[in-house]
Amino acid sequence: MFGRQYGNGNEQNAIHEASSSSSASPSEASGTLTSREVLLRVEGLTKQYRVGGTLSGYRLVRAVSDVTLSIHAGETFGLVGETGSGKSTTGRLVLALERPTSGTVTFAGQDLSRVSGKELRTLRRMMQPISQDPYSALNGRMRISEILAEPFAIHGVAKGVERRQEVEHLLELVGLPLDSLHRFPYQFSGGQRQRLVIARAIALRPRFIVADEPLSALDVSVQAQIINLLRHLQRDFGLTYLFISHDLPIVRLLCDVIGVMYMGKLVEFASREQLFGAPAHPYSHALLAAVPVTDPSKRAQRKKLYLSGEVPRATEVLTGCVFHSRCPLSEARCVAEVPVLRSLAGGRLVACHFAPVDENALIEAAKSRNASVFATAAIDSGASK
Repeated sequence: MFGRQYGNGNEQNAIHEASSSSSASPSEASGTLTSREVLLRVEGLTKQYRVGGTLSGYRLVRAVSDVTLSIHAGETFGLVGETGSGKSTTGRLVLALERPTSGTVTFAGQDLSRVSGKELRTLRRMMQPISQDPYSALNGRMRISEILAEPFAIHGVAKGVERRQEVEHLLELVGLPLDSLHRFPYQFSGGQRQRLVIARAIALRPRFIVADEPLSALDVSVQAQIINLLRHLQRDFGLTYLFISHDLPIVRLLCDVIGVMYMGKLVEFASREQLFGAPAHPYSHALLAAVPVTDPSKRAQRKKLYLSGEVPRATEVLTGCVFHSRCPLSEARCVAEVPVLRSLAGGRLVACHFAPVDENALIEAAKSRNASVFATAAIDSGASK
């Protein structure tokens, strides 16, 4: 079967080398982003959680704050940022696994906040997750035949022999042998388990998949196989991905459009070429500067950008730009005024008063800021003795 070859080729090339490939992505091959249907639209999305006890009073954690974005049918939208930036929460909100505090999520023309019950269940068939941990995502007490048949049973799709054939076809699509049906999850490797998670996600032929760090638990060679599998499935079934990841080389390889999040806010929205060619936000510069360089000759030529300052606490009430406490270019305006997500050349959106930011100017400002911080620390240390 054609599906048997997905991700099973000789993909031992390093992901970091593959990310520089010039081959067209699925979105590029199908035309410009603006010419296709907007499958998912998020507007003013905010999610707050209450923390703390009754005696001390509760505090609010703003996990996601006023996020607005659009994802077109057939594209792969990457969401990047540090741990705690709100990426996974955004993924849960767009899947309607959690209700937002405010804002709207519109999928295929329907506002998810206005649907429930049977109507929401019907929509869930078109939206599926691929989880980060393939070990905990599969029920260890169930055989693979039961795991893959479960989506059909829940939604009342295909029965008897037809369901059995569908389950077998899923295994073929993700490149696993049919004798896998009688085995348990513990009998598979990490890469094979992730293939099973993907098989379950595509069982009902969804249009939209949220892949939350789907490669982080796998080694590099297996990551390449899973990337090939995701690409083939996108091509054959017209899938749209929201791809959440910390690994920027993989994001560069797989994604068409990328959103950068920091402290729950979307600070930059750009195409792959724009973000990796010339990032416009200081935080985007810092993220790219943190990517390891494996080639020693290139490592010596690389410009270094070090950020001082602390990441704000999740419960801290922030004023102005969320990045001002760490930004080398921060001024009084940044502390007092919230930057709006404004449009720059090429259609990119950036939430910064000084965007687009010049890399050399940012590095020099960071050096000056760091020197001042270290000098102040030395004075405080001497005074305390």
